[in-house]
Amino acid sequence: MRRSIAIMRLKIAGIIVTLTLGILVVMSFAADAQRSGKVYRLGFISSSVTSESHPFLEGLRQGLSELGYKAGKNIKIEYRFGKKQELPRLAEDLVKLQVDLIVAGGSQGIKAAKKATQTTPIVMTNSGNAQRSGFVASLARPGGNITGMTQISPELAAKRLQLLQETVPGLSKVAVLWYPLHPNTPNTFKETQEASQKLGLQLISLEVKAPTDFDAAFSTALKQRAEGLVVLRDPFMVRHRTLIVKFAMEHQLP
Repeated sequence: MRRSIAIMRLKIAGIIVTLTLGILVVMSFAADAQRSGKVYRLGFISSSVTSESHPFLEGLRQGLSELGYKAGKNIKIEYRFGKKQELPRLAEDLVKLQVDLIVAGGSQGIKAAKKATQTTPIVMTNSGNAQRSGFVASLARPGGNITGMTQISPELAAKRLQLLQETVPGLSKVAVLWYPLHPNTPNTFKETQEASQKLGLQLISLEVKAPTDFDAAFSTALKQRAEGLVVLRDPFMVRHRTLIVKFAMEHQLP
């Protein structure tokens, strides 16, 4: 059940990406495509999404279809999946293909796309703090050739904790599971710390650097009587989501 919900959320995320202002503005040539018969090329680059059948990409294609873009008819998607160190080369490959737009997944994908081109429009998805990372000047006025969505900001950190407070009346102790080796996660953790102080919550830091650290982290959460769990999302945590969900369910930790 939880797996199906997670898949649905990923698919919805893909749809949302195509409905953001960035897509609507930089790809407002649907009518032109239909009139001219031109097939536009969209590039997708990511290290965390690794196959065309990924739910996020299913949602992306569905969203494009709803905007009038039909694969093989007036749009072609060039997929580039690879490890972190391969992304710069893959981004350059998309630029050489002269794609009309690049959808970049994850901070590393966005960074690679930004370095590869200052002219091709880039829509970021699943980014860290886009402003702090230097991808955009601000969320309201991004500037340059990048727009899209960010999943990290001080407001979002506070909102996650507020939602947990609403779920658990009288909440006072929150465990935060985080991976310090991801470039964006330390900033996210700092923002979560600041938000917890403003909300009067005691934060329990569960730092995990390797899969073997999970047992110790879970033990700390139980010993310190955590009443809720916040997981700072990144590819590492996504890979180990089953283990995390199992722990939370076994100990009834929201």
